[in-house]
Amino acid sequence: MSKPGTLANTDTGRNGFNGGDPYNASPDAGVAVLNTNVCTAMSMLVWMVLDLIFFKKPSVIGAVQGIITGLVAITPAAGFVGGRGAIIIGACSGTIPWLSMNILDKQKWFLDFSNDVVGDFHTHLVGGIVGGFLTGLFATSEGDAAFALAPTGGAIDGNGRQVWVQIVGFLFIIGWNVVWTSLICLFVSLPIRVEVRRSHLNRLDTYPKYHCVIRRNSCCWVTTRFTGNSHTRSSTKERMNLMRIMVNRIRD
Repeated sequence: MSKPGTLANTDTGRNGFNGGDPYNASPDAGVAVLNTNVCTAMSMLVWMVLDLIFFKKPSVIGAVQGIITGLVAITPAAGFVGGRGAIIIGACSGTIPWLSMNILDKQKWFLDFSNDVVGDFHTHLVGGIVGGFLTGLFATSEGDAAFALAPTGGAIDGNGRQVWVQIVGFLFIIGWNVVWTSLICLFVSLPIRVEVRRSHLNRLDTYPKYHCVIRRNSCCWVTTRFTGNSHTRSSTKERMNLMRIMVNRIRD
């Protein structure tokens, strides 16, 4: 979970570069900042309501995830959409990544495919796609004109082609990231090897009874203790004791 200071810096930074996109103190800069906060607030509220409906209580982690998805989704749209568009984008960014996180994170094939302990796939990839697509729907002619672009707007102004432009854009970015991230990881893996010491493995193997994993859902961190082929949800005291034992065994 993000620390309060980290979250505040994220929110402040996002307001800064969304509002700074016009490169001057203009009405459009003010609109971009306003849309950023409206969308983020809406996304957080929707995420918390979904947590309340399905998990019976909201959570700080859920609120933080909603804030992050709202900030991500509004970034491509901040200066181009009106207030109505910002609200709709916020509602979608609080719903679609929530569904993605709570459905995909329960699928074994996804967990095997993605080592995503902080939920970046859902908050940034899914949230970014949502924001990019909806920009093509809700961009306004006035917003385009403020950036000295052709005042064609998005689908709501009769320019349905912009939706396809947005789709091509985020597909290109996804492909660009997959290629270059894979190449960078391959390059880094050649000269750098990080291996677990044999002594550490042996110490952990001597304590199979206390083998545990920590997994994340949208509400909380859950520790599951495995004993043989069965597993039970451990209490807070048990979790602390198990983690303390594992840490001490590694340090010895």
